[in-house]
Amino acid sequence: MENKFFIIIICLLFTYCKPKKEHSISLKENNTVYIHNSWKKDEQGLLNLRNKKLVDELFLEYNLVNPKKEEFIKVFGEPNLIDSINKQEEVLIYYFNNIMNIEKCYANFYFKNDILISKEFICE
Repeated sequence: MENKFFIIIICLLFTYCKPKKEHSISLKENNTVYIHNSWKKDEQGLLNLRNKKLVDELFLEYNLVNPKKEEFIKVFGEPNLIDSINKQEEVLIYYFNNIMNIEKCYANFYFKNDILISKEFICE
């Protein structure tokens, strides 16, 4: 009898122990999707959570193929800076790996007519 109880406890532990995900989706009352991910948590790029690999993972997970700016911002959050090139083109700039102000890094996402056309990662 004790063995059955022990086996049940072990099974329950494995069932409830799930690996921590970097991002998840939750729904609010009005069916608006709120996406929580480590990219958003690292707003200033100081926590070393933002990187190129995470960008690629988020693009895959949320099927971002030439996304509209609105869709992009739902996943990545508000940018740290916006640089307008002209009326049709702008760059959304996000900080990453800005540890102790030794090296400043930027993830630049280029939009034309509100559609993502390219991305670039720069460190100075």
